[in-house]
Amino acid sequence: MNAAMRYNIQDLLADFLGISSRGNPYRKPIMRIMVATIITSMTATFSYADSIIDKFELDKTLTNFHLGFGQTADIPRCTNCPQPRKSHRFISLIAAYERNLTGIYAQDSTWPGAVFWRMEGGLASITDDHASAESPYLINFSPFMIQYRLLPASNHWGVKLLGGLGFASTNWKDYGGQPLNSTSQFLIHLGLGMESYQDNAPFSIDYRLLHISNGGSGDPNIGINAHLLSLSFDF
Repeated sequence: MNAAMRYNIQDLLADFLGISSRGNPYRKPIMRIMVATIITSMTATFSYADSIIDKFELDKTLTNFHLGFGQTADIPRCTNCPQPRKSHRFISLIAAYERNLTGIYAQDSTWPGAVFWRMEGGLASITDDHASAESPYLINFSPFMIQYRLLPASNHWGVKLLGGLGFASTNWKDYGGQPLNSTSQFLIHLGLGMESYQDNAPFSIDYRLLHISNGGSGDPNIGINAHLLSLSFDF
């Protein structure tokens, strides 16, 4: 929209609303500022709404990148682990692909939203163990994940719920005083997040509870639990 057209629209709106600027040299700039502010606000609102509608369309696909920081945790408390059971901090990098399976689901319910199938892969590394001779890694591949996005009541933020299963290859087997028994492990993900619907910079803040164990395929099967807080961006 060029400047001349924008000003013509503003003057027409001013006349329509009965606030014509004619005859007052100071009122015209004020009216233009007021109308421009209204138009800008409406444009931003429509932009947010379009972003939401687009994301909740059936078969919509998304790709995103997560940068996260986590810490292992003694939950539930391990009674047969060597004491003290030390927690460790780690950094996590995840790339994910999602596909909308349902479009807007349960529109007449209290919790309308959309179900997304999610697949992710990534790498995590413990950062606070400087005595180890090798880099402590965990390679994550999780193809069986579901993410439920709630249709937001406001145009700015929405809530996400996450759950799923995956696989890991790791040398964290002796970390936290609780052996994992083998390099190959299973993963359980449970999480939630807050997602921004800004078109120019879509992002979300996510929390996840991560469980790592051998799924009973070996003994012992104590496992590791961890908190993970991450910031994600669509690309």
